[in-house]
Amino acid sequence: MDTISKVKRQNQKIVTISWDEFDMLMLALVDELKNVKFILRNIYAIPRGGYIPAVVLSHKLNLPFVEHRHNITKRTLVVDDIKDSGKTIDALQEYKPQATFAYLHNKDNKTTHNEFYVKTISKDKWVKYPWEQ
Repeated sequence: MDTISKVKRQNQKIVTISWDEFDMLMLALVDELKNVKFILRNIYAIPRGGYIPAVVLSHKLNLPFVEHRHNITKRTLVVDDIKDSGKTIDALQEYKPQATFAYLHNKDNKTTHNEFYVKTISKDKWVKYPWEQ
């Protein structure tokens, strides 16, 4: 475990997500995105946490995966596993404000009209996804 992970986990309850729970979260996220799917043309994953959810969404929504940030357009779905502090999403929204953003969990509690997520989670919890086991 790296130093940053040790610091972040202090005073936080670890919530472990199983592969089955991940599958249910992904199905719920696909359902959330059904009304905007028609405007989407591709998917971009925020490194590293967004890779697995983005690939799953790419298959379920039948959208191509783009690998570079400069390929993000207003018709791109930008994916991450969690919106923690909001800094990563905020920076990308500044870069491409019309893109659509999706993630499994939201700790930030601030959203815009173009953000989709499945669950809100309190800031005192650390989410451990199945690929991090």
